Amino acid sequence: METILLVEDNPNQAMLYGEELAEEGYRVLWAKDGRAALDIVREGQPDAMVFDICLADTDGPEVLRAILQIWPNLPVIVNTASPTLPHLFSNGVAWAWVLKSSDLSELKRCIREALCACDTTKTFKGQA
Repeated sequence: METILLVEDNPNQAMLYGEELAEEGYRVLWAKDGRAALDIVREGQPDAMVFDICLADTDGPEVLRAILQIWPNLPVIVNTASPTLPHLFSNGVAWAWVLKSSDLSELKRCIREALCACDTTKTFKGQA
């Protein structure tokens, strides 16, 4: 069973996403903030991460950089309500960039594609 790390500070959104992704057959780990996301990543690599880049309590891009220093091959799907952050996708930092929606079909498609296309070699780089 593939594990998806969901980094989302809105508990209602996290619950909806978690239920939908679990129905797709994924094990879902939820991190409500950047610190929790880093802790989960340090414990072991999820197969992919759905990341709300606009976290209320932390600098999302900074947390993302720290996570990718630990697991550089981790496929990241940035999931945000902000349409003004496409540079994360165009610079190759994220596998995909998806606008938040109650229709999760685009997010699910991106997760499937990332899991199929990304190298499954897990290269741990130590503590961030």
